[in-house]
Amino acid sequence: MNTNRTDRGRYAPGAAGGFTLIEVLVALVILAVGFLGLAALQARGLQFTHDAYIRSQATVLAYDVVERMRNNVGKASSYITASDPAGTCSQTGVGVTNDLNCWYESLAAELPAGTGSIAADPANPNGYLITISWTDRESAGTKSQQWAVEP
Repeated sequence: MNTNRTDRGRYAPGAAGGFTLIEVLVALVILAVGFLGLAALQARGLQFTHDAYIRSQATVLAYDVVERMRNNVGKASSYITASDPAGTCSQTGVGVTNDLNCWYESLAAELPAGTGSIAADPANPNGYLITISWTDRESAGTKSQQWAVEP
């Protein structure tokens, strides 16, 4: 006859006491580690999404100035600049200076510490190099992207 069981089929007190409590604690630890890993994965996903958003904004702003250059195709070489022309943007204004002022205001508004420059492309006599830079959130360093375009 089984000495660990009582007459009613239950285990005798003390025969396996605490075994299920240890199983539950181990399962809770594994579950907690899994949830922490899931939270870290979600946080990294949000960071990558934000970085992709900033790069997309830089691309949109590069093509914005290209379209402005195409509207003034005869004066495209006047868009070559290395720094902010230090003016203000007028929504009703026209001309190269106003286009550049609006572009620089958009860079500053849409990108963290956003700056840009337009230069002649040495590889293409009809082309231009558009460079946009911004401050990276993680490293606090400057990231930049460059486009070779022909308006």
